[in-house]
Amino acid sequence: MLINLSNHHSQEWDRIQIEQAQSCYGSIIDIEFPNVDPNLDYLDSIAKDVVDNCLEILSTARKPKAVHVMGELTLSFYIVSLLLKHKIKCIASTTKRVSSIADNIKTTKFEFVKFREYLL
Repeated sequence: MLINLSNHHSQEWDRIQIEQAQSCYGSIIDIEFPNVDPNLDYLDSIAKDVVDNCLEILSTARKPKAVHVMGELTLSFYIVSLLLKHKIKCIASTTKRVSSIADNIKTTKFEFVKFREYLL
């Protein structure tokens, strides 16, 4: 089972990303990454709530299991640190930026390449 903890619902992923996720982890469950007030200094309660939710969902899953963490950087770091303490694999998606300019308008598309594991 893969928990997609991001603001990009897995149904919006390209075919290659979905296939790779399902091949490695089976089912995908989407959890929206929390909005983070930029004035907050302490994110511990938010991170703990998110991790508790992930652990509860993953407790019913067979292996392999992981959490795809893509969101605000400091909260992501905190969430990944807590999940790794629970021995839960955390991954990020890598992309290739493809840009083009037509009629003075720049268009950028991000193409999925692979999942990369967070390591401490």
